[in-house]
Amino acid sequence: MKKSLLLALMVMGFAGHALSSEVYTANVTAKDNKSRDRVYRFELAFATEGEQVSGQFVSYDSTKCGKDRKITGTLKGDVLQVRSEESEVQGCGRLNFTGKKEADGSIVGKMQFQGEQREFVFKK
Repeated sequence: MKKSLLLALMVMGFAGHALSSEVYTANVTAKDNKSRDRVYRFELAFATEGEQVSGQFVSYDSTKCGKDRKITGTLKGDVLQVRSEESEVQGCGRLNFTGKKEADGSIVGKMQFQGEQREFVFKK
């Protein structure tokens, strides 16, 4: 899946020379639906064209809400703001992430997940 997404983003990049693509991963610890601590793995893959961003969030450990969610947003300077499509599953909603690109290449920001605003550190 990861390789096919990268290939698709690369092909789009060659077709529209202004596109660039990036893939990041993050782990966040949160309570599951049975109040047990659990590590959730995320992937943030996106392409930029100018300030516009499109791509997807992948949650490898989500069962109820689905694994892949398409995202759109902006990258203005070093500030990334993206939001996912609304989930059709009741209680899953939409993912909204705002973060900043750091000097080390990571993107650090906040997103509401499992009922709380949490810090996410996405790394390449």
